[in-house]
Amino acid sequence: MNVLFGFPTDTVYGIGTALIQLEAINKIYTTKGRSYDKPLIAHVSSVDMALSLMEEPCAEFYRLAEQFWPGALTLVVKKNASVPDYITSGLPTIGIRIPECKATLDLINQLGSPLIGTSANLSGQPCTYSDGEARAALGDQVDIYLKGTSKHFCASTVYSIVEKRLLREGPVKCLPAALQKF
Repeated sequence: MNVLFGFPTDTVYGIGTALIQLEAINKIYTTKGRSYDKPLIAHVSSVDMALSLMEEPCAEFYRLAEQFWPGALTLVVKKNASVPDYITSGLPTIGIRIPECKATLDLINQLGSPLIGTSANLSGQPCTYSDGEARAALGDQVDIYLKGTSKHFCASTVYSIVEKRLLREGPVKCLPAALQKF
């Protein structure tokens, strides 16, 4: 089942597919015109699903996940051997988050797999925030669009647990205070 899904999140509208769908993952890159040296992220429905993708987690991971998931925080962690290099562009890390969006969490649970993806827009173009905007940007290159609209209208905050640094500012503004606990 090499299906490319359009899906809402609490941040931006995304496109993605199940972890093991190489053909559909390639379609993400070609549909967006995205360079293969840009990694994709994993949207998961539980901390247990996140743990299945990563090497041994640290206390910082658990504390941040507990405080901000589901929500607009992507955590970059060391990936384990189950994560193919074609998802992470050969990097030893993967970005993971639990989106705060029931329709997307239901899709992940139905797939029984992380939803590997990125924003639903052409590379270099503005992000989309609804199924209508994504459909206008990507058309029939996406097989199924789930209905929904973002609530934050900006990309997620990205924090690297590996590098101990903020990689992208986003909706999670209290991250520095949370990190002072470590």
